Formats: sequence, structure tokens, C-alpha cells
Amino acid sequence: MVLVPPRFEVDRFQEVVSAVSSGDGQRVRFSGIADLGDASIVVGARVLASERDLPEDGEPQGPEAWVGLTAVDETWGELGTVRAVEEGPSQALLVIDRDGREVLVPAVAPILVSVDEAAVHLACPAGLLDL
Repeated sequence: MVLVPPRFEVDRFQEVVSAVSSGDGQRVRFSGIADLGDASIVVGARVLASERDLPEDGEPQGPEAWVGLTAVDETWGELGTVRAVEEGPSQALLVIDRDGREVLVPAVAPILVSVDEAAVHLACPAGLLDL
């Protein structure tokens, strides 16, 4: 795994020692980060990993884990069920079944507000759902 952008105070190449799901994502412990001081250095860094480095028996953690969840908009309420996530060159698109009609919603901030175990919470701009 690689930390990007590099922080020169810690090695940018790390091994995951443990990962625990929490309400807002994953808490990950890296081999080269021993304490909170080291951890504070890498806050905001992105972790890049090859798919082959991930455990085969692990649960999906990215957008593919959202398939089957209910999509809920702040204004419109329940939109439907996330049927798929299409990865594009610049962003992922949620494919939502809305009353038998396919709706594509970009999975980007500020549209994608949060995800929990039951729902994908969205803030769709006016007109997006009419496309």
C-alpha cells in the first residue's frame, strides 16, 4: 500500500496490520505508524492499493458495497434501490432503480453525502433526477 501524497516523516510504503469497520469508514493500522503522532502526519493522505493485495475473503468496502442499499435524497426522500455502480474515468455513477426507471447519479461530493449500513444519502441538485 502506498500513501499519497508522500509524507517524508513516515515511509510512504506501508503494510496494513489491521482494519476495523467503523460508522464512517475504516480504521486502519499500518506497520510503520506506531503512535498518534505518526498517524497525525498522514491525516488526509490517500491509500493506494492493488486489488491483488486485498484479502480475498474481505467484504466489499468501496462503492460496490452500496449495491442493494436504498438511495435517499435530502429533498426528495427515498429514490429507490442502488442496482449497480458504474466506474467512469473521472467518477463513479450510482445506477438507481426509481420506480422502474434507471437514474444515474454521480457518486461525488457534494451529491454523495454519506453511506451507512442501510442507505446511500444524497443531496441531488435540482433537475438531476429529471434527466
